[in-house]
Amino acid sequence: MLKRILIISICLPFICGFSRLGRGEKNMNKYYDKLYAQWQIQTRGKDPIKDFDDISVSKDFLAQKARVLPYLMTKLKEGDTSVSIIISKISKAGLNIILDPKISEKSKAEWLLDWWEKPGEEIIREVTQYWERMLEEDLYFSSPYQTIEETDSGKKIMSLGIAILPYLVREIGNPEPSPGDKVIMRVMIESLVDVKFYKEVEKEGKKVTKENLKKVVLKWWNKNKEDWACPGHKWDD
Repeated sequence: MLKRILIISICLPFICGFSRLGRGEKNMNKYYDKLYAQWQIQTRGKDPIKDFDDISVSKDFLAQKARVLPYLMTKLKEGDTSVSIIISKISKAGLNIILDPKISEKSKAEWLLDWWEKPGEEIIREVTQYWERMLEEDLYFSSPYQTIEETDSGKKIMSLGIAILPYLVREIGNPEPSPGDKVIMRVMIESLVDVKFYKEVEKEGKKVTKENLKKVVLKWWNKNKEDWACPGHKWDD
C-alpha cells in the first residue's frame, strides 16, 4: 500500500500536467522538447498531415494551444517542415494551404513564416480590405456561416487564423459595426477557437443578444487570452 502511495505521489505532477508547473518559459520549453522528441519518433515513416489524427502526441501539442506556437515556429525556421500541420491546426492559419498536396512543403513553410511575421497593422489592413468585399458577396447567402465559408473574401479572412481574434474582439466592442457584422464576427470567433463562449451567460439562464454580446465576448477574451492570443503578432491591447 505504501509503495502504491509513493508511486502515485511521484507521478501526480506529471498526471496533472505541466500547466501547473508555473508558466515559466524554461519549464514549458523542457516540456515542449519532450513532446517534440516524441513527435519525431512517432512521425517516422508516416505522413504528418495524412496521419495526423493517428499520431498520439498530436493531441498533446493541440492541448497547448497558442502558447506552443513560438516553440514550433522556431522548429519550422530551423527547417523541420513536419510541424507545419501542428501550427496550422492550432492557429487555423492557412489550413487549406497546408492540406493541399499540390503545394510543396517548402512553400507551406514559407507561407506560415510570412504569416507569423506580419504585424498587427497589416492583419488589420487585410481584414478591412476583404471585409467589404465579403459583405458585397454576402448578398447571395442566407447565413453568416455561408458568408464565411463560401465567399472568397471570407475564406481569405479566415486563412489568417487566430491572428484576427484581437481585431474581432475589439470591433465587437465598438459601436460602429452593424449587428449583422457582429454576428459574423461572433461566428468567426467560434470557428477559430472551437468554443461556444456564449455559454458563459447561458449558465446564468440568459441568452446572447446584440445588447450583451460585447460583454460576453470581452469576458471570454480576458479569461482565455493566454490560450488564443497569437504571440507572433504585435497588437496594442
